Amino acid sequence: MWINSDVVDLMKLLREIRDELRGINERQRGTNKQVQQEVFYVRKKKTRKRPLPPGAAQMGGHGL
Repeated sequence: MWINSDVVDLMKLLREIRDELRGINERQRGTNKQVQQEVFYVRKKKTRKRPLPPGAAQMGGHGL
């Protein structure tokens, strides 16, 4: 079976590009997840560090 070498090269190139893009996507997803965790951690830390407002104990901690 005869296949043009240019076509073969093109296929290889496309495969490489696809793999590159897939890798970038996965890396991006990873960093996004990491950022979300960091943000969540910071938020959590902030809420925990905030001192109780006066009278919060009597209110049951809901502030209502």
